Amino acid sequence: MSNRNLEQPIGSLTPGNVVSAGLRLYRDHLKVYFAIAFRATLWSLLPFLLFIPIIPTLIASKQVNPVNILLLVVISIPLFFYCFAKYVANSALITRLAFRQLVELPETVREARSHVDRKIWIFLITNFLYFLIYIGMILGFYIAMGLIGIIFGVIAYTTKNNAAVVMLMVLIGIVAFGFALSFIIRFFTRLSLIEVPLAIEPNLNAKQTIGRSWALTQGYVGRIFLIFIVAFLVSIPVYIVSQIAVSLIQTILLEIMKTSPLDITFQIVFLVLSYILGLTVSVFIIPFWQSIKAVIYYDLRTRQEGIDLQIRDLNWEETER
Repeated sequence: MSNRNLEQPIGSLTPGNVVSAGLRLYRDHLKVYFAIAFRATLWSLLPFLLFIPIIPTLIASKQVNPVNILLLVVISIPLFFYCFAKYVANSALITRLAFRQLVELPETVREARSHVDRKIWIFLITNFLYFLIYIGMILGFYIAMGLIGIIFGVIAYTTKNNAAVVMLMVLIGIVAFGFALSFIIRFFTRLSLIEVPLAIEPNLNAKQTIGRSWALTQGYVGRIFLIFIVAFLVSIPVYIVSQIAVSLIQTILLEIMKTSPLDITFQIVFLVLSYILGLTVSVFIIPFWQSIKAVIYYDLRTRQEGIDLQIRDLNWEETER
């Protein structure tokens, strides 16, 4: 992997090539990537680890009142955002390390972290903007589908539910839904690398890193989406094991607590344990996905920028210093 000629892309940008390259990166640097993913997961767990003992204590001591609740909210919101930013930055750190391996300019974890940590708040703003875009797109999708449904309902009513008209509207509705779903998939695939340029390239703000992802993925949306599908299929065994573990936790909890699945206490405990299990599983999944993103980014940049890639990266390092 380290002796790859930078003048050549990684073969063709096919799902098999990219996923295989991502798996090799993960395997060759398992300890390093796993340690970073573990650290990212701990940051995600921190708010829950802090508040899990506090809330039962307040309930037991009958100190649940508006003042204490407001105080918890005031403390938890900035803590949550900070921990989320650290989680995203650590995940992006894996991508940077993987990319540097691909361009034969490896960095130590300390060196890479020094570049990533200084951008922690930009990572947070980037993901906040992405969240707003996501909410806007999903709301737009449902509003559009709702309007189409209303229009079709009016047409069906005015035509007295004519069978031919109803069948035509059903077909039009299916086609419209397909186009809308395809648009959403394409749109979010083009935003799937938003944290990668920010982790690797210097002097980018939140808007610029989103724009960079949009520009790099142009013309490759279908292939990138297939890569994500194949990567998901490869990771299915891990998700299956996690689902089995969740079922076992539910069974054991019900046996220990001797209560109904509808009991609010059981649901809270089960939700917390399931969330912790999900984060534990992510320790194994994060390096895999971030390695794949690094390979995609490497291939896209090599195709668009060719042999200038290595020279530009060297210049970037001088700029950042």
